[in-house]
Amino acid sequence: MLAGDGAPGADVFARKAPASAAWLKVPWLHFLDPSTQKAVLSESYVRSYDKGALVARQGEPASSWIGVIEGMLKGTRVNRNGKVAMVTGVTRDGWIVEGSLGEHEMRHYNLAAMTDSQVMHIPSSAIHHLLDTNTRFSRYVIDELSKRLWQYLGMAETARTALPEARLALAIAHMFNPAFDPGVQAFLPFSQAELSEFVGLSRQRTNEAIQRLKRAGVLAVHWRGLIVEDWSRLKAFACGAA
Repeated sequence: MLAGDGAPGADVFARKAPASAAWLKVPWLHFLDPSTQKAVLSESYVRSYDKGALVARQGEPASSWIGVIEGMLKGTRVNRNGKVAMVTGVTRDGWIVEGSLGEHEMRHYNLAAMTDSQVMHIPSSAIHHLLDTNTRFSRYVIDELSKRLWQYLGMAETARTALPEARLALAIAHMFNPAFDPGVQAFLPFSQAELSEFVGLSRQRTNEAIQRLKRAGVLAVHWRGLIVEDWSRLKAFACGAA
């Protein structure tokens, strides 16, 4: 059994711990008064996931709000034909802000750990209470939803970009943006297969794009992934200005 969002057998791949230490890293903590902080903290927990472990499963109830304390998660969606598409990536200090939690819906995509990761889970009941009673928290969530919407629109733009290197640069620039995830880092732990899935290109064309960006001094290739050496040039490639 894979580790899921409340899935049976989750502790096979995930180690559960109190959220007290990680709580200090929550970006919206100062929106809550001390008594509310204590109440939410008492209901929350942190799980450590090994690389590749499933954090939440597509089609299951969104029972918790998920924040990345350390590591990186990827969101993938399986369509009716069985094809897998990467829809989001969240790095340290980022939160999975999705409509399914607020609307009591099923999750629209799988969430898996791209690296060994520590993840905070806050039960949906606590989040709904904060949305109903705390204006500053509600504004924070609306702002995060707006950022994610622009991220998804950017990924849709990526699919219409012809040049492989521009497409790869655009995808990385939209997916790993400090405006969305303050903890974003230069190292991206992608395999070539994951990059192909991420960008929507064949492995051959993805490799060609990586080599072009490497020659331009934008990316460096590491055996565990990619390193962004020049974010400004990456954005220039993404905009077709390089």
